[in-house]
Amino acid sequence: MWLREELRACIARQGQENGRDWIALSVADTGIGMTAEQMGKLFQEFSQASSKTASKYGGTGLGLVISRKFCQMMGGDITVASEPGKGSVFTVRLPGGGALS
Repeated sequence: MWLREELRACIARQGQENGRDWIALSVADTGIGMTAEQMGKLFQEFSQASSKTASKYGGTGLGLVISRKFCQMMGGDITVASEPGKGSVFTVRLPGGGALS
């Protein structure tokens, strides 16, 4: 059985803040979504949104933690917005190379 889910990706230049350009990469899906409690666990080491997901798909719970640390090392961050039954949006926001022309 295939689920009908949609996945969208968008890369955008977000303008200038503190003299720097910002770039955002967003990935959105129309999947099962997450509760606030589940989102609170996403960026914790060795933690996953739910034990059901962990047992079904595997993983260590380190992927988002490592990705967020890399983004923060570059001066940016990863955020998530989600609603149960409606899907999730993950956004990576990073500073660009220079000022806007």
